[in-house]
Amino acid sequence: MVYETTRSILFYLNTRARSAGSIGSPQFTFPNNLVNLQPQNGELIRLTMQEASIEYTFYQTETFNNKFYVEERAEVNGVIESDDRIIEFEIGNYNLATFIVELTQKLNLNSQYYIYQVTFVPQVNGLRYIVTPKSGVTIPPTPPAVIFNFNREDVFEKSDVDIVESANEIMGFLDDTIIELGVQPNDTLECQSNVPISVSGGVQNLYVTIANSCDNLGNTRIANDFTTSNILGKIPVSGPPFSVLYFYDINSNFATIIQNKYLDNLSLQLVNERFTLIEPRKNWSLTCRIEVIRMRAENYTQSLLEELVDITKLKMARKEKNTKINEEKNQILDYTEQWLNPTLRNLDNDSEQDSKESKKSSAKQEKSQESSSTRQTPPQEES
Repeated sequence: MVYETTRSILFYLNTRARSAGSIGSPQFTFPNNLVNLQPQNGELIRLTMQEASIEYTFYQTETFNNKFYVEERAEVNGVIESDDRIIEFEIGNYNLATFIVELTQKLNLNSQYYIYQVTFVPQVNGLRYIVTPKSGVTIPPTPPAVIFNFNREDVFEKSDVDIVESANEIMGFLDDTIIELGVQPNDTLECQSNVPISVSGGVQNLYVTIANSCDNLGNTRIANDFTTSNILGKIPVSGPPFSVLYFYDINSNFATIIQNKYLDNLSLQLVNERFTLIEPRKNWSLTCRIEVIRMRAENYTQSLLEELVDITKLKMARKEKNTKINEEKNQILDYTEQWLNPTLRNLDNDSEQDSKESKKSSAKQEKSQESSSTRQTPPQEES
């Protein structure tokens, strides 16, 4: 469809002057009837985020991706003991070296049975985790002895702690996995990350979403399941921390149709790939274009003509169908007449022949009776 714009308004918005909400989830309230529609004329609202600038003041390791669950079992003096705990990193930005130090310290903190060592494997850009029993502790004969648990539901059921996205990505493991460390010949436990690690794993892209109902589609949540998407724009996080992230959409490639009949507020959210709210620590700004549009007049006339043509085609098809039915009926009648006429003529001839033979038979019978009566009558005497 091709639309024409009846009104166009540019809004320069800054979260510093938001009406409500937070920096990552601002709400802007517009004056009454600033943007309204005439639905009877087929008008709609089209919204485009044309540009935005956001200071990179959120951290790659935040409260939603800085936790995982460790389950330990060990044999002490012939008795199997266990110790389960939440490992939580300090929020902030890490490089590879500082993250390995932080991870190693947190794993060994309050560990009763094992000593943890974390090393970098450059060939696969991964981490190797080596666990050695402490003095007086042996690995139990029945595995598993140590588990790294990144499954959100399982961890919450066991500990009543919501690890949200967990620290799986920065540690080099898949989402929601449960990793068992294997026993080695030298009486240690070991595992290696199964995906390349990313110390910037928290946010690769920022998505600007809107709370209003939109007509766009996306499969960002569930594979092969395309649902209504309210994403206004995707901002790649390509700069280093504390730089400025820029977004431009001059050609309105990210325009979306809003289903509301009026627009008195704009509620935005900054989220990452898993639709977790991202909260920058400094205000940001954006420019939105709000347009009132309707189907172009000639296109509307064209659609009416196309509809009329379709109706005419249906009528012609129905007429052709009726004509065909009548032709078939006539063919059946002609065939019936052709089949019946000879039969009827034969029947007429047979009945006529029977009638003639019947008359002949009657005539013979009458003649026979007359001759018989003549022979039986006696002659009269003369007086």
